[in-house]
Amino acid sequence: MLESITLKNFRTHKKIKVDFDSKVTSIIGPSYKGKSTILRAVKWVTQNQPSGNSMLRWTASKVMVKILIDGHTIIRKMGSGINLYKLDNQKFKAFKTSVPEPISQIINMSSINFNKNQHDVPFWFSESAGEVSRQLNSIVNLGVIDSTLSNIASTLRDNRSEIGVCTNRLEEFKKQRNELSYIKELNENLESVEILEKQHNIDSAGLARFNYLLEGIQIYQLDTKLRKEQSQCGNLAIQKAQAHSQIINRLVNLEKLISNHQELQIEIDGRPPTLNPVELAYQKYKKEAEQRQGMETIISKTKDAEEEMKTFKYGLQQAQKEFKIQTGNRCPICGKKM
Repeated sequence: MLESITLKNFRTHKKIKVDFDSKVTSIIGPSYKGKSTILRAVKWVTQNQPSGNSMLRWTASKVMVKILIDGHTIIRKMGSGINLYKLDNQKFKAFKTSVPEPISQIINMSSINFNKNQHDVPFWFSESAGEVSRQLNSIVNLGVIDSTLSNIASTLRDNRSEIGVCTNRLEEFKKQRNELSYIKELNENLESVEILEKQHNIDSAGLARFNYLLEGIQIYQLDTKLRKEQSQCGNLAIQKAQAHSQIINRLVNLEKLISNHQELQIEIDGRPPTLNPVELAYQKYKKEAEQRQGMETIISKTKDAEEEMKTFKYGLQQAQKEFKIQTGNRCPICGKKM
């Protein structure tokens, strides 16, 4: 928006400043006081027209017009070898009737914004329709409006078509929703089944635990029976060991008798033999030999019993370890530590 304009040595004005209203500005005064000159100054800056020195005050050598527009300061100077534009603090050279592009973009005005003469007929009222259309197109670009309206109409048709498709799809979805209304009941049934399944899993876990404990009890009973049998075998082994000890004692006595027999045999060999002592000694030796053979048989059986005892002890130790692993030092029935 044009905010103000300042003229120096421009035609009849030596120096003047006009502030423009944000809506409408009217310049009122007697004739030939420079009202139209102010508009020509605006046109000279914004259009670089007219060319030449016709706008220079007859007593001055330089002319300057400054406008404030949209927060920018634009200055147009001419005279004494000077012909330039100035945008804020940036200078541009002026050529013929052209305006520097950065300044033209800020001003955004054309010749159509200015009336030809203050005595001309009202703007566009006496122009032909084609001329009014041409001038209007130069301002608002009617081609863009036509293409925009065409695009809007095309978009509107597409949107209407899409709305129709969406409406049909909505009706289909509503129909499908009605057809699938039984799914809600199925979902409720599924939730009930899931609750029953959870309860079944809990019951199955309890049953598995009960079976595990039952197996533990059965194993414990078998181990108890086995320990009882092993204990009986141990008692039997102890009895055999005691018998073995007795046999060992008898064997020692037998060895003493054999030693005595050998001494007697030496004495017999040293004198003439007699039949009666020999027969008695033979009978005694024969009896002792039978006793010795019986003792050796008992010793062999005793050694076999000792080996069986070792085997039973090893089996008992393994069974005790397995029992501890299975029960964890706790009673499988009451759960207390043993």
